[in-house]
Amino acid sequence: MSSEAPESPLKERLLEAALAALLELTPAALLSAIGTREIARRAGGSPASINHHYGSLQGLADAVVDHVYGSPQILAGGVSELLGHVRHSHLPLETAFGMHGAEFDRNTSDPEFRHRVGLWAFGGAQATQGYRDYLRKVTEQLEIEAGRLFESWGRTLRPPFDLRSYLEVKTALLNGMTVRNLVDPQPGQREHFQRATVALDLVALRIEGDRHAMDDRLTEMNYYPLTNAGRAGQTERSDTTRSRILHAAAEQFTTRGYEETALSRVAAQADVSPSTLNRYFATKDDLAVALFRQQAADLLPASPDRDDPREGLAAHLATIAHFTVPRVAYAAPYLADLLTTPPTAEEDPLMAGVQARVARLDPSTSGTDPADPTDLAESAELLLALTLRRVILQPATPPERVAAEALRRTGV
Repeated sequence: MSSEAPESPLKERLLEAALAALLELTPAALLSAIGTREIARRAGGSPASINHHYGSLQGLADAVVDHVYGSPQILAGGVSELLGHVRHSHLPLETAFGMHGAEFDRNTSDPEFRHRVGLWAFGGAQATQGYRDYLRKVTEQLEIEAGRLFESWGRTLRPPFDLRSYLEVKTALLNGMTVRNLVDPQPGQREHFQRATVALDLVALRIEGDRHAMDDRLTEMNYYPLTNAGRAGQTERSDTTRSRILHAAAEQFTTRGYEETALSRVAAQADVSPSTLNRYFATKDDLAVALFRQQAADLLPASPDRDDPREGLAAHLATIAHFTVPRVAYAAPYLADLLTTPPTAEEDPLMAGVQARVARLDPSTSGTDPADPTDLAESAELLLALTLRRVILQPATPPERVAAEALRRTGV
């Protein structure tokens, strides 16, 4: 038999009662636990002075709540100036890092932060209402500046986010990281917060006119291969120098923009010398063409099946249009290369996919003879070129409309 004494039921009830009592506290009860005598002593007065100045302990508790959750001045201390600097920057990545770093510094050094969180946790309904009002005021202040910021970048938010819900998420991320930093400070937390918030911006924002929602963007990103550090056991091809260069180019083109990306930056990120990069890709356009083809091979989603071959071709062209929208900047060099030196289906996955679907068409209704390789290649090239050209010129056009126009203009 065990010699250990059974747990006392009363012991467990005492613990449960203590936990319940904590949740039932109010600001006045918290101050009462400290004691009016101790509070007055710290202020250099007497307990009677609390009644004299605040009427009662409850009056002092009300003043504490008002002070802790009063009008927030979140744009003070240089944050507004930083926002203005980011708003007028053409490529805001580095300045955005600076802005979010300043946010983190402001929050972690705010002496009232512990009061706001702690008073809410054990202050009952009164503190909850105060904190709710405070957070809403923070969002209202940020909405004005953030709206101007996104407008200056030519960006809008992807559904289902609107400006308010997006700012609520960012505030929650900031507050959560602040708590973590105060409780368990570790090197790099500030930098991790900066990168996480900038990454959120890049995913949640879209160019004006782009109709793709957040779920579309997340689905697209899910097709990207993992970095070398996270894909042990992948094929040998994924570890080649060429693959590293293409992966680095994808990140640079996405974060900096195609026109603003220098080959030297791509080489540095790929950990190769500029001369090595030049051996693989003589120009930036060559790199863009190779990247577009590789991503089409790796990331282009499967088109929906259709019983009607023409509908299947239209669905495939719409998929290509959808795939091209986030790659508009470096789709242009690919289109130029397509028109000057048309690739074969063996060389180019995009041409292969379109040709395969054109080959299923009925010659009597499509005007294309699947038995004629030249006719097949020319039709596929023209359809692909018209699809890409429309997306490049008007990326906000719905993909289905892009596909329909390409088919109509070619008579397929």
